[in-house]
Amino acid sequence: MKIRLNGNEYDVAANVRLPDVVALLTASAAGCALAVNDEVVPRPEWTTRGIADGDRIEALPGVRAVSFSTA
Repeated sequence: MKIRLNGNEYDVAANVRLPDVVALLTASAAGCALAVNDEVVPRPEWTTRGIADGDRIEALPGVRAVSFSTA
C-alpha cells in the first residue's frame, strides 16, 4: 500500500505500524511525535494504530522545553 510520510510517498506492507514508519526516517523515535491524517497519535497507541492505504503521516521532531535565567 502507499502512504505519504512527511510529504514523500512510500510503498509499505499492509500490516505496517507506526514504529515501522518512524524507522523509515530515523533510528530512534525518541522525542518524535506522529500525526496521521492531521490527528496526533499518542505514543502508547503507535503499536496498535492501523495505517490505511493513502494515509498521510507527519513525523515531527521533539522539542525540549528550555528554561532561561535572567539573573
